[in-house]
Amino acid sequence: MAKYDATHPALCLYGRIDSGGSVAIEQYSENDDTGLFGQDMVFEFTISTINVQSHLDASTRTPNQYTGIDVKAGDWVASANGEVCLRIRSISFKRDDLISVVAEDVDGINLRQYNVNAFASSERVIIFELSENGLPVIVGDAVNEFIDNSLDKLQSRFSIDEDDERFRFDHEIAPVINIGEIAAIDDYGGIVRHGTLNSSTTPVGTVMSKTRNGKSIYVKPFNKIIDNYPDPSVLTGSPGQTYYTDSSNPGGLSTTKTPGAKPVYMHLRDAIATEVISTSSTSLPDANDRLIINNVTVFDGTIGHNVNNAIELKDMINAQTSASKVRATADVDDVSVESQVSNLHPAIGEVHILVSDNSGSSYTYPTAEFNDGTSTLQVTFDHTSHGITPTGFMGGSQYLILTAADMVQILNAEFQSNNINLLASSFAEPGKTYPYLKIEGQNNASISITNISADAFGTNFVGSSSGSGLEPNTPAGTNAFLKLIRDDGGDILITGGTVSSGIVSPTGGYINNNGICSSSSGTPVTVMMIEGSSEGGTAADVGVNVGEDHDMSPIATAGNGAPTGLYITYTPFLGSMVDVRVNGLDANLGGASDYQSKSCYFSPDGFIVRDINLIQAGDQLYWNGDFVGFNLDPDDDIDFLYQTSSSNI
Repeated sequence: MAKYDATHPALCLYGRIDSGGSVAIEQYSENDDTGLFGQDMVFEFTISTINVQSHLDASTRTPNQYTGIDVKAGDWVASANGEVCLRIRSISFKRDDLISVVAEDVDGINLRQYNVNAFASSERVIIFELSENGLPVIVGDAVNEFIDNSLDKLQSRFSIDEDDERFRFDHEIAPVINIGEIAAIDDYGGIVRHGTLNSSTTPVGTVMSKTRNGKSIYVKPFNKIIDNYPDPSVLTGSPGQTYYTDSSNPGGLSTTKTPGAKPVYMHLRDAIATEVISTSSTSLPDANDRLIINNVTVFDGTIGHNVNNAIELKDMINAQTSASKVRATADVDDVSVESQVSNLHPAIGEVHILVSDNSGSSYTYPTAEFNDGTSTLQVTFDHTSHGITPTGFMGGSQYLILTAADMVQILNAEFQSNNINLLASSFAEPGKTYPYLKIEGQNNASISITNISADAFGTNFVGSSSGSGLEPNTPAGTNAFLKLIRDDGGDILITGGTVSSGIVSPTGGYINNNGICSSSSGTPVTVMMIEGSSEGGTAADVGVNVGEDHDMSPIATAGNGAPTGLYITYTPFLGSMVDVRVNGLDANLGGASDYQSKSCYFSPDGFIVRDINLIQAGDQLYWNGDFVGFNLDPDDDIDFLYQTSSSNI
């Protein structure tokens, strides 16, 4: 989710909607009490004449300025009158003064409030980010673009959610919960009634409202919810899990509760991955391009990097995934073959198979072999096996033919039943009586067709002077649509550009074209702070008995200062006493000054001896077998009796 980064100046640009205005591409699909069913909600448009925003931060992409290239999916666009405000979902093209985007009216707020949610041609617009609290950050010259009191309208549109402190949970199926009830989450991050089966033990908040026929639940949380965690890669849990402080990694988090660890967050919702999808299967970086993803150079043509297709580029990107946190896929553009007039029998020039030349007194069925690169299938074009009635050629009755539509019926039935990755279809061809034939490869299939036997006129199915007009061999495609994915929902920042004489330009090359643009469209794992709640402990901690460190079996010891393999789970409460019992009998516990004359002692490493009031979680018990007169073995039963803080249990 795009949020204003306080370490840099806020991005706030202005421009104009290009000719054509907004083009609707998606409608509201819920038939609910909002009355929005069928209303336009998602639009495509281009913003041109974008200004250059000057600032004094030399660490931004271009020192001391923002342009259209710095806009990311997740940013917002508002009209100058403050009534239309859309969130950018994706960007297909960028340059300094122009961007082409897809944007949405979130929750239909614009349409419901002002009965308008589309931009008109040449309309002035402002592009901006949101603050941590979800309020628009409007700065610089863009402020002057707003008309009269329109900035107040815009601020009010976002302050409603900010003041109400509601958080939205979306579901495919409406959960059973009512307004006013206490909400928790289940194992999938969905809202359920607190206390029901599979609900989290920690409540999330109170249900305030529901929309989309109950599929969207708005909850007023009991604690702060964070949906833009600064390093989302560390949030590796699942809904309902607790994140604790990590004693082995100072400042870090862990889903494992270790001795002395404090609960700090509850995992509410899994990440929504950030994606960048190329709109071209043929566009590739070349010798003048440099591609940098999240400050990691993955391709640099100026030092000899070269790729022949998107699959090779995918492999180069994935070699740097551990550093960039971005992985790539490449879905190959499936190949196809269509009837060509140059391949048709010259005496006829129509796509057809002649199965009888005597009004059906006898039939001759041509056969062809099809191969998808993996499997081979022979297809005999026998109309009787597929419930097809032949057509009299050009309205006559002597010559009976199968048209491309008939061939499609036969081919698809055979392809499907034999798991051949091919799909047939027919289409009208101007100036022709009968339709043309098309065969498409699926799942990166190749298309190979071989003639086995001819039709009643002696015409082969495929190749030169054939009945289908198809080429016999079409290799599998190598062009692919590149997709960049950041699974943890963090930003995908794409920088670099074309390099000429050592100068890098972010336009005119591979990046910022064909959808390869920076994006913040994903959402990191959503967490709720729980430190200070009942889960996190209170200021009134008390000592409670520990039950975990009982009935333990040591490793065999030998002599004095021998490790037992037994570790104390919690730090004792306020340095209180620890009783060590061996087979039910008390053992004398020593400290730093007298450990050599006692039965045992605690140490973190075998060298440092803990005084009893300084014992810490994770310390190991050491046994002085020579002094006591016997060593321990696995058959012995060891207990640690002590109290720890109630916040640790």
